This record gives sequence, C-alpha cells and structure tokens, in this order.
Amino acid sequence: MSVSASTEGVYVYAIVPAATALPKDAAGVGSPPMALRVVRQGLLAAVVSDAPPRLRARRRDLLAHQNLLMRLAEASLRLGEAIAGALTRRAAAAGQRILRELAPVALASVPGQEVQGCVLNESFLVDRSESEAFLSRARSLGEAFREHAEIRPVGPLPCYSFVSAEARPALVGGS
Repeated sequence: MSVSASTEGVYVYAIVPAATALPKDAAGVGSPPMALRVVRQGLLAAVVSDAPPRLRARRRDLLAHQNLLMRLAEASLRLGEAIAGALTRRAAAAGQRILRELAPVALASVPGQEVQGCVLNESFLVDRSESEAFLSRARSLGEAFREHAEIRPVGPLPCYSFVSAEARPALVGGS
C-alpha cells in the first residue's frame, strides 16, 4: 500500500470481515472526500483512505466517518438477514420434502402448534406395528437432510393430536 505525497498517512474507518464490500457511493473524510479502499488480510479487512493533509476533527469529517460506519453496519445486517432467510427457506423446503416422504407411511398426519425456530411441527398417526419402521425412516431422512434441517422424532406418544375437541364420549352398556 502506498500513501501519496499529498497525504499525511492512512485514515482507518473500520475493521470488518474480509468479505465486506464498500457501500455504493461511500465517501471518506476530507474536502473533497478521500477515496475509500479495503485492505484485506486473512479473515479481516480494514476500510481506509489516505489521510487528508492537516486533518482535524471537523463536523463534516465526523459525519462522513459516522455515515460510513452506519452504511457498513446496514449492509452487514442486510447480508445477515438475507442469509437467515435463505437458510429458513432451505430448511422449510427440506421439511416439506420430509413430510412428503413420511406422510404416506402414516395413517394420518396433522400440523402441530408453531414452534419458534422450527419450520415444521407435524404429528403422525402410525400403526403400532409400524412405529419402529416409521421412526427408523424418520431418522434415515434426518441423516439425509442433516445439512438442511434437523429432525427430532419423538414417540410413540398418545394420539391426542388426532382427537377432535368436539368429540363426546359415547355411553356404553347399562342405561
């Protein structure tokens, strides 16, 4: 890295992950604003510019620095949200594929309550004689989809999920 003769060194704005890109139209300190660049080393990078001659803590320079930091943070947040969204969509797609694989083996299936961090919560009604084979299939699918989703088979459990709240007990025998 070279520093031009008309500057007084390097101005460091931020240390960021190496994959960070400069926000479009971002500007550095000084009048006119100094050109920004990214200096990468391993997993980290420094956002820098040449330091303008006779740099002092002027309002315009403080605001330029703050604006750059805010834009870098926003870009990082948007990237994080995009990654989280993509991972959620990938897990949901895997959940639907797993559901399509398991539903035909069960006598019935019903969605369970929404659970935070869980893309699919499903109850399956399985004949007792098929429960071990069903759980084995679920575990096998869990292994096949381990890069996209985690399957946590639980059971066998009582079949409460398959009983209607409106169901009334029938009177048997006697009167």
